[in-house]
Amino acid sequence: MNRRTEVMDELRREIRNALVDPHNKEAFNLLYKQAWYPEEAAMGNSSLPTVLDKLCMVANIHTRKQIEVLKDEISKRQVKIESIRNKIIHLEAKMEEQNQQLENNLSK
Repeated sequence: MNRRTEVMDELRREIRNALVDPHNKEAFNLLYKQAWYPEEAAMGNSSLPTVLDKLCMVANIHTRKQIEVLKDEISKRQVKIESIRNKIIHLEAKMEEQNQQLENNLSK
């Protein structure tokens, strides 16, 4: 067993199992599954001084990737919201126009 694997197992035993909040435990599991484990080879080739440095670097990269995904989702939703807002404005104007026509027809 290499030092990286030992540290990762130790982190799971000591940190993950000590976490009280189930969401933090799930976040730890996701970090392990989605960031650390898939990039194990990259960490093995790294010249960073400690295993923990490598784990932190990969976690930071993974977090950055997730932030970018969320930013893209937010941008897409903002476009949809703006489109809906414009439709509402158009419909409100149309309703006002129809109300004016109705009032004019009733007053005749």
